[in-house]
Amino acid sequence: MDSHKRSSRRTRTITQTIILVIIAVPFVFSFSAPQAYQFWFLNAGIFIIGVLLVSGGVFFETPFADAIGIQTRRSRRFYIITGIIFIIVAVIDVLINLKVL
Repeated sequence: MDSHKRSSRRTRTITQTIILVIIAVPFVFSFSAPQAYQFWFLNAGIFIIGVLLVSGGVFFETPFADAIGIQTRRSRRFYIITGIIFIIVAVIDVLINLKVL
């Protein structure tokens, strides 16, 4: 028996629109901002995507995951691993640019 209540279509639409805007803003700024800031906005967008993928994979049975469209159990590992890769790429790229690595 499935006691998991699905979120409404309106809630899913609003949540997915907000997340799309949150993801799109850094990428738009990465192409329209002054040259010095483009790198930071691009890596911020990659990092945000990674955080959303990891959180969707970790909390796959919550209303949050249902609202952003993550519904299958089989893809849980995929979301977590892909999110970690996105986060690692963003952090390493920033560290290399800062000449720490």
